[in-house]
Amino acid sequence: MALRVHGIANVVATLGTALTREQVRLLKNQVAKVVLVFDGDAAGARAMRRAFPLFASEGLAVRVLPLPPGMDPDTYAFKQGVELFQSPWEKAQPWFAFLVEELVAAHGLDVEGRVRVLEELRPYFQAMSDPVEQGLWLKFTAERLGVEEVTLRQSLSSQAPVSARRLDPRGNLLNNPEERLLKWILHQPLTVPLEELEEWAQEFEDQELKSLMHLIIRSCRENGALDHSLLIQWVEEEHLRQQICALTLGEGEFSGPSMDLLAEEWRRARHVRRLKKALAGIKEKLAKTTAPSGGEDHVVLLAQWQEIDRQLEDLKERSTAKGGDG
Repeated sequence: MALRVHGIANVVATLGTALTREQVRLLKNQVAKVVLVFDGDAAGARAMRRAFPLFASEGLAVRVLPLPPGMDPDTYAFKQGVELFQSPWEKAQPWFAFLVEELVAAHGLDVEGRVRVLEELRPYFQAMSDPVEQGLWLKFTAERLGVEEVTLRQSLSSQAPVSARRLDPRGNLLNNPEERLLKWILHQPLTVPLEELEEWAQEFEDQELKSLMHLIIRSCRENGALDHSLLIQWVEEEHLRQQICALTLGEGEFSGPSMDLLAEEWRRARHVRRLKKALAGIKEKLAKTTAPSGGEDHVVLLAQWQEIDRQLEDLKERSTAKGGDG
């Protein structure tokens, strides 16, 4: 720790460039604000960006003290001295301002560049636990990018990622029921028992949404609640992080009859799939058997077939009735 050698106190080091939520919580118990200093290379910049949501979600004030390219804190202290690290809070940049400037430098301020900047900022806005802080940074970003604040707010709260489906005009539900269900769970993660969520996840056909469901379940099990910022940390793919934010920030009602119907419809669809699978098995058995008319096994299979047909028809009628009532 070169900084300690040079008399800079209150300095701690992460394990490589990895910073964990537990470390942030330990820091929060000791200090009211933190200055991040990472190596001045691409890996250091990535690590710094990945650390921001952890501090934002914990409500711990954080600023950034960037180093010249190719330098780590030890190298800088020995070659340039430690003046930079004296009164570091005053010399450091607010983390979000640093992030915005980094993205503007990377993408520019033409129309396409601003769109890219906003897309990459979405996870960080979503990670902020303080609505006042989020509102202030929304205003800052709108001014920096030259867009109306109300337009920016609408974009961050309603714009879906490129891969998202359009809204179904009949019921204001996403055409993909798995996506709609995931959106609801992101807002009401403990509404359904985790054991049932695990069963639901197994039946997801969209593999990316299935992986997100498993991460939601993991977060709830490990933390007793859904931690959105931690969820974003676990997701490596940028488009999936954007999708989480789009589903989380999207406007809509996440309680009441409409959402109860969504859960009920999902349960009904699962029941229908199971019945159809059982029916396929019965038909396969009947196709293989040459039992004489009136044979006990044959009669049992036919009875099971009729019972499944009856249940499927009943489920269909109930679904139609609810749709008509809506």
